[in-house]
Amino acid sequence: MRSLAAAAAMALILCASAMAKFHISVAASDTTPAIGKPVTLTVRSERDPDYNLRLIAVAPRMNIFRVVATITGDTGRPDPNVARNGFEVPLARGAPDRWRGTVRFRSTGRWRVVVPNGAPVGVVIPAGVARLTITVH
Repeated sequence: MRSLAAAAAMALILCASAMAKFHISVAASDTTPAIGKPVTLTVRSERDPDYNLRLIAVAPRMNIFRVVATITGDTGRPDPNVARNGFEVPLARGAPDRWRGTVRFRSTGRWRVVVPNGAPVGVVIPAGVARLTITVH
């Protein structure tokens, strides 16, 4: 009987954590912009979280986790050149499940925009919960 109760309790815990997860996506008005051209980024979530999501732009050839964790404050080894290697995209909430921001990329290459987590704090290893590559020319 105890093993049945333990199994039921474990099932409830696993179901609760599975239900807490939801899909998040990132879209861009232009995925191949020129340097300095404004690009509108839209973040959408499957449900309405009671907190705002964040979006981080990571420069070409930079380690996604290190840049994102430095900007969010979730690392003991921050990137000393984070101002050069990435930045947070200011987002405005336009709907309960949608955020929008505009960015201008300052150099050519494959930039990655990353939603670090589907929760108010932390970073999902290795590269966030949603990611989009933007090739700047």
